[in-house]
Amino acid sequence: MAKAKGPSRPSMHRVADAFLRDTCRTVVETSLGTRPTATHFSEAGIGGLSACISIHRAGHNVSLLESAKELREIGAGVLISPNATRELIKWGLDDELHDLIVHSRVSRVLRWKDGAVLSEVAIDPDVIQKKYGAPTWTVHRADLHQGLIRKVKQLGIPIRLGSKVIEADVDSASVTISTGEVFQCDFIVGADGVRSKLRDILCGQPTPAQPTGDYAFQFALDIDKHRDDPVIGRLTREKAATAWWGGGRHHDTETLPEWPAQVATGRNTNPV
Repeated sequence: MAKAKGPSRPSMHRVADAFLRDTCRTVVETSLGTRPTATHFSEAGIGGLSACISIHRAGHNVSLLESAKELREIGAGVLISPNATRELIKWGLDDELHDLIVHSRVSRVLRWKDGAVLSEVAIDPDVIQKKYGAPTWTVHRADLHQGLIRKVKQLGIPIRLGSKVIEADVDSASVTISTGEVFQCDFIVGADGVRSKLRDILCGQPTPAQPTGDYAFQFALDIDKHRDDPVIGRLTREKAATAWWGGGRHHDTETLPEWPAQVATGRNTNPV
């Protein structure tokens, strides 16, 4: 498989939302005390929206600046472990995503060369719930993103689109967007991704992401079109997390709901 050029993007397969609420509360209260603060966020991705909800739930006034003119998310499957779903459930996202979640029933590792089973573990959602106090979810990242957007809007948190942050003053806690407008606040949260402008500002110099040598290629296949395929047909008949392991690389697949989905029919498989 040919390698992609440029730095790899961080994997969101293990979304660390579980720590955001307490972490954000600690950061804000340590820096600014327990009084309500005005907090501005840069960018409305999964991390930015999650942090936005967390700090709002901690009792602070928040608003969000997003450079894009419309909110949308790309990608495919996200595997969310119990430490994160525990927080998402507290936020009410289980109701938002109920029909869009797949619970895998088996985790399997295969040898890349011949498909021999190296490891196979049955996954019982009830056991996971009892052991960790929360479930494991597989969901399309766009569905997760839309669920977080709806939650932010339900909380009355303002989102300003087409507002690209071009400058920030970390001493006075102000940000300047591309229109020239300046927003004063008590606290700035930069959630603007791997090509972060706010990281450059904070570091005082360009700080690009460094190539790690790891690259991921992710896409979704329609199960109905591959049921008879001699290689991947088996993957269409069960809700499973399957991995082929080989030298220096591996390949993972997960079952996803039909997307865009109305019911969790398990109509797509997500190879990585």
